[in-house]
Amino acid sequence: SLMMQRNDARDKQEGKGYLDSLEELEGRLFYSHNRIGVGYIYNQKSGYEDYSNLNSWKDFEREHEFSLNAKVGKPSEGWRTKAYVKFYDQLGGQGDNGRSTFDGFGVEIGKEFGYYEWAVAYERDYSYRTKDYEWSMAIQFKLLTFPTSNIFGLGATTDQNKKTTPDTYLFNGIKIDDLED
Repeated sequence: SLMMQRNDARDKQEGKGYLDSLEELEGRLFYSHNRIGVGYIYNQKSGYEDYSNLNSWKDFEREHEFSLNAKVGKPSEGWRTKAYVKFYDQLGGQGDNGRSTFDGFGVEIGKEFGYYEWAVAYERDYSYRTKDYEWSMAIQFKLLTFPTSNIFGLGATTDQNKKTTPDTYLFNGIKIDDLED
């Protein structure tokens, strides 16, 4: 699959074309055989470094995710496992040297029940602000019609001060606390 999102303001103000105004680009490849699969996700984000300077448009984030997936049991009744690793391309920011670095990993184990799934997920992400790893763990619910999008999740996460707090989210990452604001 391919997803492209453009920045309308850049396109209208500067007259840049669609491809020169891309704010986010995501490509996903997946191959499976006998219920075992491998996947790759490429995600790149661009934007203005300084909104007052129209010439400051640049790529500021690029991630690669490699995954291994397996299903055991009958379709829509079995177990699903996913393990993945993420890499982050350093794009010339302060202290960056243009290399790819290990960004994190995750594991999901889910049980399918007809048209929906309950899963337990654990993720460990590197935070460039704190120069340390943060973790999160959750129980997730998703519809098998949209297998890459979680409907909601309940769990816990750590912050930059190593404080663990409860975490809830709705629709693949929108925190429930943010909806109340």
